Amino acid sequence: MNERTHRLLLYVISNDDDNWETPNALLIPLKSPDSSVTLGDLRKIFPIPGTYHYRIKSKHGNGFVWLDVTRDDEILRHVDNVIYMKILRVKVESDCKFVPNTEQYDLFPKEPNSKDSDFDLIFS
Repeated sequence: MNERTHRLLLYVISNDDDNWETPNALLIPLKSPDSSVTLGDLRKIFPIPGTYHYRIKSKHGNGFVWLDVTRDDEILRHVDNVIYMKILRVKVESDCKFVPNTEQYDLFPKEPNSKDSDFDLIFS
């Protein structure tokens, strides 16, 4: 009997110039052969420190879509025991400091006063 103890994750980190010709791979241990893997399970064992946004390959009609997963309890769908993901690095924990932009912009500038215009009307 061939009981599965791991699920294979194939993934690319989009902003690290990874590609699907040579994806990264990670074996995710299963609690039991028929258990599911959640995003929370993946986050606990993901080997690269940082904050990430995850997208999972999901069948849609005759093709597929990249479905955003954000909750730790979301089940990561698999095909033949393989999970396919595109992962986006949001920040690197060790060197990223968010500095908000506090500069204010006037999105609706006032129309210039006719006295402030520096052009002459050609027609009267």
